[in-house]
Amino acid sequence: MKRILLLLILAVMFICNGCFTPKMVETVDAPPYILKYPKDPLPIGYDTYALKIVNRTDDFKSPNAFEKNKYLRLYGFEETTQDSADIIVSFKMLNSSKNVDIKSKKHTNEDDNGNEYEYKRYYYQLEQNIKTDLVLKNNEGKIIKNPDYLGKDGQKKYYNSKEYKTRSKAKNAWKEDKDDVMEQIKEDLRENILEKTRKQLVNHYSYNKKMLNFPAYSFESDEYNYSDLQKAANIYKKATKTYSEKGKNEEVDEQLDKSIKIWKEAADEYKSKKNKSRLSEKNIGYVYFNLALAHFCKHEFDEASKYIEKAKNEKRNKMLENSLENDIRKFAENHKEFKE
Repeated sequence: MKRILLLLILAVMFICNGCFTPKMVETVDAPPYILKYPKDPLPIGYDTYALKIVNRTDDFKSPNAFEKNKYLRLYGFEETTQDSADIIVSFKMLNSSKNVDIKSKKHTNEDDNGNEYEYKRYYYQLEQNIKTDLVLKNNEGKIIKNPDYLGKDGQKKYYNSKEYKTRSKAKNAWKEDKDDVMEQIKEDLRENILEKTRKQLVNHYSYNKKMLNFPAYSFESDEYNYSDLQKAANIYKKATKTYSEKGKNEEVDEQLDKSIKIWKEAADEYKSKKNKSRLSEKNIGYVYFNLALAHFCKHEFDEASKYIEKAKNEKRNKMLENSLENDIRKFAENHKEFKE
């Protein structure tokens, strides 16, 4: 009996040892900022810019209406005065117009006898239109970019009121509502125009940085030694901090290469089946994820894609993997288009 009990205890210890999963440690305090190249880059040699805002409408007279620091910026260029700037970013609100119509809408219903009948309801519709122009000129007045991103007819915004029984009630409702409705629709239209302008400047002409909100992983355990993986994660953190402050340079690449070397050795250790308890199918996916992330930061997109595919085949967080895979693809396309 004692012998059977001893064998059961040993068996449980063996099973538990085989099932051991180390605790994950995420290094999330230094996510890298990866440079995104413009779709339609400005000529080489331009380093500074200035804003010139022209407002010919009666709707946006407030000096803070444009919130230029939020919307009208060229990332990667230094903002200065118009006298000394290489590029003048001229944003014009050319004109605005509005139109109000009383419209009707047919409805159907059934009476108490089940007979179908038609009836009309009335509502007012407000159409607000604003025309704008965005022009980028050099300091000699030559037009560099004049995108038609908002259309020649300008930006329109519609507002439909609730329905009323008669046309006159809809007219009276407009008279009562117009101040509040006009203010709201102009605010919505302004936000829409400025947001589209921001995207035009950022996506087409700016050298913008995007934060990669992905952690690199290491492990900790009282039973196994993961000091090499913790070292690799710490080096990676240092590299991404330098990247975010100074951009991609030789120092960053050297640091990332050190982390990559350690993580590749760990992956080789898993493949050779040495020390099965330290790395298993439960945690090797995290190592592959780290390798994908490090190669991504080096702009080695083919290698990054290879390792993210390996990570996806293991037991890991599929949402994170799919998100990183999507970023790898988009940045690879962006860098390729820029070089071409």
